[in-house]
Amino acid sequence: MNRLQMTWRRPRQVARWLVCLSLGVLAGGLSCEAQAEVLTKGDLQAEIDGYVKRHRKAVVVARILRPEGDLFVSAGEFEREGELQAPDENSVFAIASVTKTFTAGLLAVLASKDMLKLDDAANAYLPEKWRLPDEKREAGTRQITLRELATHHSGLPVQPPTIAFFALSRLTPGNPYSQFNGDELAKTMKSLPLENGVGTKYVYSNLGTGLLGHALAGAAKEESYESALRKHLLEPLELNDTVIRVPEEMRVRVVPTFNSVGDRAPSWDFATLEACGGLRSTCHDLTRWVRFHWGDLSGEFGNPLGGVLATTLEPQFPQPVKPHSRELVMGLGWHLIALPEDPAPEKEAAPTAEPPKKPVVRRVAFHNGATTAGRSFIAFDAKRKVGVVLLANVPHSLDKIGMRLIKRLVDEHPAAE
Repeated sequence: MNRLQMTWRRPRQVARWLVCLSLGVLAGGLSCEAQAEVLTKGDLQAEIDGYVKRHRKAVVVARILRPEGDLFVSAGEFEREGELQAPDENSVFAIASVTKTFTAGLLAVLASKDMLKLDDAANAYLPEKWRLPDEKREAGTRQITLRELATHHSGLPVQPPTIAFFALSRLTPGNPYSQFNGDELAKTMKSLPLENGVGTKYVYSNLGTGLLGHALAGAAKEESYESALRKHLLEPLELNDTVIRVPEEMRVRVVPTFNSVGDRAPSWDFATLEACGGLRSTCHDLTRWVRFHWGDLSGEFGNPLGGVLATTLEPQFPQPVKPHSRELVMGLGWHLIALPEDPAPEKEAAPTAEPPKKPVVRRVAFHNGATTAGRSFIAFDAKRKVGVVLLANVPHSLDKIGMRLIKRLVDEHPAAE
């Protein structure tokens, strides 16, 4: 996946990157050794310097959130008007599938305003041309709910089945969603089969979250997902640099993007499914976004939405969550993933000793994003008030770096009783 070439000679290659819009870290474990030393700015700088050295044209920003004071570093330079410049906290990156956490946040906000209920049928808010398929059961028809779209339990496929061929036909394989408009979506929905039973299985779906955005616009009685998001979420939180369409005055801060071999390549644009991956943002805004989930109403990050965003961290699937299970747990939009365990020290047990108790699994909220020309990573522990934000302008994974950092932060900060 990390070594895909960007020549795009077959639809399968396009489809592979569409699936890779996010969440490669969930497919395999990451080994992390326990760290005794407190994380320093030098440690953080070394991590992203190594990334930039390994990958041509790479530009990275990184922020560590913690109670005793944040750390921010950057690496790499990009050309702007003939001069090289380093990125800063206000540099603009495509955040790809981290957009899904904003879509889920909008869902929670609209629910708190009684504009919808999480278990409402999504079709109640979608136009007829984009109607979701129903599941026929012995007890009757089962419709997909808003909650199931936000937790990837809808039964919908990962992406529109024809999008790879469509992108090739439009000569946009490196920007596949850019011309997939409402008419094409309507053609897709007309004959779309469910791939799994509704509400039964986690299957990551860009299509599902994209449609959720349109349902939320309908519930909010707004013309578009973008206008609903801005009115009910971004403006109240003053996340002014988080946008779908970059305005003229922000363009000077946009970091140019490159593919895996270092050739200039576009960030992905979305003609109609922008709720699954269409946002651009900055490290500054994403830092605030993370802190708003902590439910702290005081200080610099006082939250005008109260504890609404904290509810997106409550487990939705499976229910109940087993304290010793390492299976994936879904909040609304956020993946509540188990941190790697430290290897237990080797010692000979006494013959009559009881079996050691399994430790309670430590989980962090996580989401990443990936396109053919960019990466994003967010992970945080709201109880410990620690987190990691990473953004890059190339398609090479940030997940191992991010998971090392968040585990180290969790190890350093015991949870409050």
